[in-house]
Amino acid sequence: SGDGKFGLQLDTVLRMYHKDGYLADVFRLDGNIPLEVVLDDVKGKYEHIVIAGGDGSVNYLINEMMQRDIDLPIGILPMGTANDFALYIGMSQNIQESMRQILTLPIQY
Repeated sequence: SGDGKFGLQLDTVLRMYHKDGYLADVFRLDGNIPLEVVLDDVKGKYEHIVIAGGDGSVNYLINEMMQRDIDLPIGILPMGTANDFALYIGMSQNIQESMRQILTLPIQY
């Protein structure tokens, strides 16, 4: 999403997950792996989903989750061209800070 610079931040995100005791799976949604295929395999396997993207990516994820009746918390790393939704809910524009927000806030189901 956005300018494609998230790849440079991926190691930071994974390091933060591992430091907190999480195993993280990474799926690059670039057309080779459609979101639909990824979501068909998430029920019961994950505590939450994190998406790095903007408003379009978040909208796409939420709609696909709803179609599949997937009820998991979503963390947003604001990496898109437009990040209005992430900013509205108070996500930091700094990746390390937004990961801290995701990893320290209690997950509500």
